[in-house]
Amino acid sequence: MIWPVCWALALAAAAATPRSVAAGAYDGCRTIIIGAGMGGAYTAWRLAVDDGGATVPAASICVFERAARPGGRIHTVTDLPAAFGGAALDVGGYRFHRAEHPTLRGLVEGPLGLTTHCYSDPLGDALRGLATNGSVHVTRRVQACPPITQPVLIARGSRFVPRAGVPFSTSATIDEQVKAKWTPELPYTIPPDARWGLGGNSPAAPRSPFGLLFGPTSVLPEIASRWIRLVTAPDYAAAMGVADEMLAALRGATFRGVPLHELSVYQLAIAVGVTPEELALTQDTSAGANVAAQVVVSSIVAESIRNVALGMAPLDGPRDFVVPVAPDASGAGVNRTGLGTVVEGLLDAATAAGVRVFYNHRAVLARPWGSTSTLVAFEDGALVRASRLFLNMGKPDVLALGTMSVPTHGASPAFRRAFAALRVFGLSKAYCAWPDAWWLTALNATAGIGGSGGPTVSLRYHDGSVRCADAAARVGCSGSLLVSYNIGDVTGAASGLYIASHDGAGLSATSDTDAPRVLDGAALSSRDRLLWDAIHGELRRLHDPLLAAVGVAGGVPDAAACVTAGWVDLGVHVATPNGAGVGLPDDALEAFVAPTEGGAAARGAPVHLVGEAYSQEHAWTEGALRSAERALYHGAGLGLGRPPWLDATFHDSVIVRFNRGRA
Repeated sequence: MIWPVCWALALAAAAATPRSVAAGAYDGCRTIIIGAGMGGAYTAWRLAVDDGGATVPAASICVFERAARPGGRIHTVTDLPAAFGGAALDVGGYRFHRAEHPTLRGLVEGPLGLTTHCYSDPLGDALRGLATNGSVHVTRRVQACPPITQPVLIARGSRFVPRAGVPFSTSATIDEQVKAKWTPELPYTIPPDARWGLGGNSPAAPRSPFGLLFGPTSVLPEIASRWIRLVTAPDYAAAMGVADEMLAALRGATFRGVPLHELSVYQLAIAVGVTPEELALTQDTSAGANVAAQVVVSSIVAESIRNVALGMAPLDGPRDFVVPVAPDASGAGVNRTGLGTVVEGLLDAATAAGVRVFYNHRAVLARPWGSTSTLVAFEDGALVRASRLFLNMGKPDVLALGTMSVPTHGASPAFRRAFAALRVFGLSKAYCAWPDAWWLTALNATAGIGGSGGPTVSLRYHDGSVRCADAAARVGCSGSLLVSYNIGDVTGAASGLYIASHDGAGLSATSDTDAPRVLDGAALSSRDRLLWDAIHGELRRLHDPLLAAVGVAGGVPDAAACVTAGWVDLGVHVATPNGAGVGLPDDALEAFVAPTEGGAAARGAPVHLVGEAYSQEHAWTEGALRSAERALYHGAGLGLGRPPWLDATFHDSVIVRFNRGRA
């Protein structure tokens, strides 16, 4: 037997390694949560605060985080060069959808008492002129957020910009000039029968992998036959019922004989005859489409069908993407505080209730110790025995524990399949700050997406932190802009790789670095200069002609500073067909709740995986919360009921029934 030798080495290391905390600090730790990301922080809060310690005493809950901060891929930074004006920037996760993410909305706007506002309204334009009412939540004072359009794009050398006389701030260039009607000027070779908007029998819109799945003409009859009933349901309860019926019908469904959880969206599109040129058009005009196309069909349709029903929930305020904010004194403007405030709020409340949180504690081994306990070893030599273990760790971090650790050791066949099917897709972000916010003062670009087709620029005009002396007139504005948001860049071997390739340290499951890196325009290294020039080159290629057209000479100026983050090895997860098994049931969500249950060596403490990786809502914070709720409800010996601030219909369909539907 090898594992006793491993433990002998671990025990020897524990005796020889200086402890980073006082003796006895881990006494009484029985419910162990490894990882203080959103899933781990929420699990600790639900047990200790929301459940009041009734199921698990708060004093027995200990959270161990390998980094010096909480949040994981949610990382709100404020310690930036002066040009950023002390603003909070989210260099990782950053927003949520009020209608489609009810768990996070209920948590944030309910027990945490945080204020949110439209992601697409950085200057609070939607609030300007409304009467100030301190008793009304800022977000609920508006019914719709400003639209996020695509006003400018360079694709395959062709420029698409607003037509003469169309204001940049309201231009839907891509919808009007690309998606509305096929023309010979489009830089894509589209087959005649796929050319759209031409009348007669031509398609109404470009074919995309996702368009094939939804609507009354879906290639899946289980969806096509029920779609009209779903979108015309008279109310939320009826819509959720139709969604349940659709999802139940899709359980075990196939496409040309292949189960939907063994088939990616891309595979289906190729089988139907969508050409590479059509796929290229989808990628150029829909951020992240190439990554989403690799997801199994069963996951995409389950999430999307449920979202249609969730969109009909009674909701006071907008049904759009929002971010945490702090209203200013007038109530007309908002200051973004970052998604990290949610994680911090959860942990602050949990620690006040008695939960202990240990930072700079990297778990290196987790092995069953008897029939009901699991011993966890940390890099600093600490050893803690758990009677229950929650792992808020992505796939790379779980793999870094090794095959001698749970959940890999003793895993059930269902978990092995589900875990093997997960793929990590990286992403990268870059913000730059200017003393003159030229995109606002010259172009009035308050919301929208721009793309240059280059390695760095897929920018968001509404993402960043801006301040104006006169916001209504766009005068005296300064601040930062999200100049690059890549999840699937065109020149990297992996999404987001171009920006990350400039970082010599790198962020991985075994590194001690963190994601953000500051580029000071006055003190650039040679490596920094390569990235700095690439960012500015793409910005100028996209915007210099636009600035010249409105009389601004010199084009885009150099930024004062930039901050970048490359989440390549520790990015977001998707479920793919590769490794999902052949002819086996789709039981991934259930397996993540109890990965060792039914395994060949099922022993030790109960283990649960929580995080966006272990949900259908990949890449979203909502997914982390849903996975935690399933673990807390279904986990052996737990059985936490619905939190009072969460909709009962949603909880029954999505948490209790794993979003599998019912006939």
